[in-house]
Amino acid sequence: MMLAVQVANSQAKGTNFSGTLQSLKEIRGQNAVDAAVDNLRGPLREQVRLRQLVPVGWYSAADFGELLRAIDATTGGGVQLIRDLARATTERDFTGLHRMVVKLLSPSTVAQHTHRLLQLYFRGGTIDVESKPHVVLIRFRGWHGFTPLVWEDLSASAEAVLHVVGAKNPRGKVASVSVTNADATLELRYD
Repeated sequence: MMLAVQVANSQAKGTNFSGTLQSLKEIRGQNAVDAAVDNLRGPLREQVRLRQLVPVGWYSAADFGELLRAIDATTGGGVQLIRDLARATTERDFTGLHRMVVKLLSPSTVAQHTHRLLQLYFRGGTIDVESKPHVVLIRFRGWHGFTPLVWEDLSASAEAVLHVVGAKNPRGKVASVSVTNADATLELRYD
């Protein structure tokens, strides 16, 4: 199934920023949040400090990548911390904010409609979803502004959604990323 979203530059919803920072505070403490914010480059630093990013707003995916870079640079937590933050944020959203939706979903339904769930948090290029029993391949094309850490965040988030709806042993990984980081394939498996 191919889904085309017409957005010139990929965007991340404001909840990605606030949720990630909240999870960082819960996992590593306020000092880690402060250090990451201080390490942000460009106007994003002041936008975050002044709390100008609203949860329902849409912002540059490159800015979300910058937030993840700053977290990685200041914590040294690497990909594992980014994935842990994504899982914590998504599980909080899908057991709180989106809990009514979760009650209606099964792992196979989530697998078939992954692209719709992704639109709650990101918009940009195209998504092609191939769903088989217990395996989902999601191919992204033209998602400009994404970085390897954003792809890891997205992979762990999809894994967390599967976990919340009852999938056994969900595993998500970034199977491939293009040289420009605008194209990627995520692979999700569950028992």
